[in-house]
Amino acid sequence: MKKIISIKSFIYAIIWVSIPYVLFASDPANTFTFQGVLQDSDGAPISSTVNMVFKIYDSSDNILWTQTQPVQIVSGEFHLMLGKSVSNPIGFTVNEQARYIGVAVDGDPEMTPRQEVGGVLRAGVALSITDNAITASKIADNAIAPLKLAGPNGAALTNGMNGQVLISNGDGTFRWGSASTTFTDQEAVALDKSGLSIEYASGDTSDAVTQDFSLSDLGLYGSSITWNESLDTGNNVVVSGNNVTVTRPSAGSGDAEITLLATITKSGQSDTREFTMTIAQLFAPGITGSVEVSASSVGSYAASGIYGNGFYFAPSGNGYVVFVVDVSDKSAPILQAKLALPNVTTGYQIPKKMEIVGNNLYVPMSDGPTLAVFDITDPSTMNDSTTPTVTVSLTGLGSWARTVVADDTGTYLYIGNTGGSNIGRVTVADNSFTLLTPSSGYFEAGEYINYKNGYLYGHGSNSGAEPDLCYYDISGNTAGLMTSPGQYVNSIEFYGNYMFIGMSGQVKIYELTAPTTYTLNSTHSGSGYDIDFTGTTAVINTGGSNISTLDISNIASLSDNSIVTVASSLSGTSQLQYMATDGSYLFFLDYMLTPAKVFVVQLVE
Repeated sequence: MKKIISIKSFIYAIIWVSIPYVLFASDPANTFTFQGVLQDSDGAPISSTVNMVFKIYDSSDNILWTQTQPVQIVSGEFHLMLGKSVSNPIGFTVNEQARYIGVAVDGDPEMTPRQEVGGVLRAGVALSITDNAITASKIADNAIAPLKLAGPNGAALTNGMNGQVLISNGDGTFRWGSASTTFTDQEAVALDKSGLSIEYASGDTSDAVTQDFSLSDLGLYGSSITWNESLDTGNNVVVSGNNVTVTRPSAGSGDAEITLLATITKSGQSDTREFTMTIAQLFAPGITGSVEVSASSVGSYAASGIYGNGFYFAPSGNGYVVFVVDVSDKSAPILQAKLALPNVTTGYQIPKKMEIVGNNLYVPMSDGPTLAVFDITDPSTMNDSTTPTVTVSLTGLGSWARTVVADDTGTYLYIGNTGGSNIGRVTVADNSFTLLTPSSGYFEAGEYINYKNGYLYGHGSNSGAEPDLCYYDISGNTAGLMTSPGQYVNSIEFYGNYMFIGMSGQVKIYELTAPTTYTLNSTHSGSGYDIDFTGTTAVINTGGSNISTLDISNIASLSDNSIVTVASSLSGTSQLQYMATDGSYLFFLDYMLTPAKVFVVQLVE
């Protein structure tokens, strides 16, 4: 004996359930797809052609339609379209009465229980009404009564007067009105009031307004609209004509609730409507999470970076390791690993600039000197036993190789050397090393180095003075003095054609008119230990636990001393150091705490 084990539904894809789904075809025939699984009495799937009998019953077990046909079974599964036979169609009246489908195989008794179709098959009755079939002649006179039409506020329409027509209220309801295409002034005011709304600036809603916006001053039906502040105790908005200027409350003072009043007028008719909105307070950077780490420092310079979900920093005085903090959860960062640097043996040799290219972290190690390469594809897989995938020997470079930078394409890495004019170059593809020595001039970049358009920039000069800024022309193999900023150089960063020089007490910005020529753009008080960028804002570590920024949206017109402290003395912090940003969050180590901590700070809304 054979038996049906289950019936499949068919809704775009096959779903295994016990009740069949009827998939009506797009042609006028009343057809539907029927699928199932056929097994023998031992549970083995059938693979053959069998005769199957299908019967559709009503709720009183009366047979409404039946069909016998051969069905091909493949690995137990069958699929067919019922009702396709022109000589044995399924009448549309069958759909309305159908309750069950019965199936019998190769003369066996009909399987039990029958498959209940519920209302699914009956839905096919809609196929009996073809497109454009309902015409005026099909609708009986007086069949659609006013009670079936919604009037203003959802009320049923009463009978209109002779000559009136239905007029849309603009909200999906209707009313009786004059056949004229014009409206009375009162009607126009009512319609414009109903359809009035405020379009806020992109990203804003009435619950959080942060930007200026415009208002409508003319209604669709000809009403004039004027606006004023109905409630604005904090003077957070100024309405001028149809323009609204927004002044957000200061950070920490709370949001402001305001109400604007619209007056809608046409001729002698007038009405008002109020709109309430919330002006969001200014955003201030705040700590989202922190994690304790056993880290300390004896220097004031960064060797840190952010890549994906990993924050990497290399403080001195900790057994000479690179700390790996998993920051995938900004509210709960995790100290993932401390990567040993075997070729660093003293605190002054700790890396001062690391580099990330692709999935690799490159760390210069002065003792050797060597370049350690760590795979940082997934920081969550790293631990204290993680070792470099490659260690590149930098023979001849000198014992002060502490900084590394990649070119614009990530093809080469350049390693600076404090105490000599040599430069190391490592090819990323094969980790091969080349020692570069300028044919003229002097280039020293052990404390900080950066790259732009075929040139390296670092501190040092022909005299080897550390407060100087020098350059190295890679293709021309020449070096020279660029400028003497007057203070010890901590960081060199680029924003377009502008060079930011961070020093112990100032940040200077130079516009590069050529690789080695420049004009001073502006000078800003405050140390520049670390400088990073997010959008048109420079984030600057000026020392202490303050977060400072510089608006560089109009950098060409930037005034001196424009650095602004946006977060002063972050709660629970003492000394911001080893800073890195991903554009939205700031990550830093506070080594002055006991124990030291890594903090995550949200920078932007």
